[in-house]
Amino acid sequence: MEDQSQCRPCPVSKYCVAGAVAGACDSGYWCDSGANSKTDPSKICPANHYCESGTSAPVRCEAGKINPNTGGTSPADCTNCPAGKYCPETANGVASDCPAGFYCVAGVTQPTACGVGKYRATIGATSIADCLDCPAGHLCNVEGVGDLNNFKCPVGYYCVAGSKVATACPAGKYRNVVGSTSAADCPDCPGGFYCPKQTINPIICPSKTYCPVASNSTTACPAGKYCPPQTTTPINCPAAYYCPVSVEEYIKCANGTYCVENSAKPTLCDNGTFGNGNPKNINFAVSCVPCSAGTYSTTAEPGFCFPCTAGYVCLGQTTMAKPQVASTDRGYPCPKGHYCPEGSTKETPCPVGTYTDEYNTTSLSGCKACAANTYNDLVGQKG
Repeated sequence: MEDQSQCRPCPVSKYCVAGAVAGACDSGYWCDSGANSKTDPSKICPANHYCESGTSAPVRCEAGKINPNTGGTSPADCTNCPAGKYCPETANGVASDCPAGFYCVAGVTQPTACGVGKYRATIGATSIADCLDCPAGHLCNVEGVGDLNNFKCPVGYYCVAGSKVATACPAGKYRNVVGSTSAADCPDCPGGFYCPKQTINPIICPSKTYCPVASNSTTACPAGKYCPPQTTTPINCPAAYYCPVSVEEYIKCANGTYCVENSAKPTLCDNGTFGNGNPKNINFAVSCVPCSAGTYSTTAEPGFCFPCTAGYVCLGQTTMAKPQVASTDRGYPCPKGHYCPEGSTKETPCPVGTYTDEYNTTSLSGCKACAANTYNDLVGQKG
């Protein structure tokens, strides 16, 4: 050689002394181009690697193994990652703690999540046996549950131990606080409210319905009762008022009718009577009075007494416009020999010299004059 420029770098995996290759790099070290020592301290094999004799670059421990020391000489220096830890390829000699919610058997590169229905609250689990059943009051519905505070049983449900799915509070019950452990934690729906399945907060029973304790739906207010909002038990309809099915308030009975307590509809004053205007029309005795003689009434128009129909007699408390039988109808048709104008309390006889051979004569003009060459010296004659 004529000058230093003609010198070449020592080849990789070798070291050179006094211008000549002296041999292979020692195990535990690596030699790249230009090495001048078989144990160059700056080329000691790094942690999580090994360097066999003549190594040109460190070899990383395979996944799931670890070498926490420098100077590794063979694959045997890379040991299985310990249980409770995991060792990814990028571990650099430090094993990672198995996190909460997971377990790590020996030699793994990644932790394994505890299954649905299980949890692990602390780090370092070494096997699936370290994953415990989800405690009552919690819902472990995903894999890898660690902090149970984030997995409390939701409102409207309860969760027994090991729950993978929350169970809805049954109909007629509710739950508005997290963390219930059994159906017993779902209290009865209070009176005046109803609770379908999975209820969080009881629902107010609307007007015209009622809801006893533990109701899962509303019930129509029955006839004879009334139900304002939030009713637990239907309220009796008061006397002088009536309550048909499904009402919020009671309704006043009109004149010509009366209503006892719990009436579903008004009761009409009987034929032959009329309403006396008493606002406390709670029964027949205090609400309905007989029509006077010469008048009649029917339940079709119970608040009034009308003049007796012309051609009829109304004796009082008459039950129809054209009575037929005095004993039952309290009136009768105007008899022959008489006439009965509107409002008659009794029949009026045809005068002397006249007669009528017909029923229901309505006026004096209905009385016929006696024929020529005849006479009549009595009133009320039939002919």
